[in-house]
Amino acid sequence: MQTLPFPVLRLIYCLLPGLLLAPNVSNAQNTVPNPVIDSLKQVIATTEVDSVKSRTLCRLCQLQRRSGEYEEALVSVQKGLAIVQQAKDPLGEGECYIKMSGYFMSQSNYTEALGYI
Repeated sequence: MQTLPFPVLRLIYCLLPGLLLAPNVSNAQNTVPNPVIDSLKQVIATTEVDSVKSRTLCRLCQLQRRSGEYEEALVSVQKGLAIVQQAKDPLGEGECYIKMSGYFMSQSNYTEALGYI
């Protein structure tokens, strides 16, 4: 029995859930209420704890992406990623990379998305 090379398996593993859920993505847009996004922005503005701020920025990215605010989503995740990298928080960094990948998948840029997984 011949096995697939690791990069091919990784690509299949990363893209398969996105492809299976793709029909639901268009329905998910504009379903996130703005008060949730506003409350996350308030947490970001008031907290001084880097891990809370960075992970909240990454969560905000996901909600902004779902509500169709793509440019804001990219800015949020980039800010969050910069904070976790500076704080040397590998768990937070991994979370931000996953959100960054989700952002690029929502833009149908699968090659770029794969680079963040």
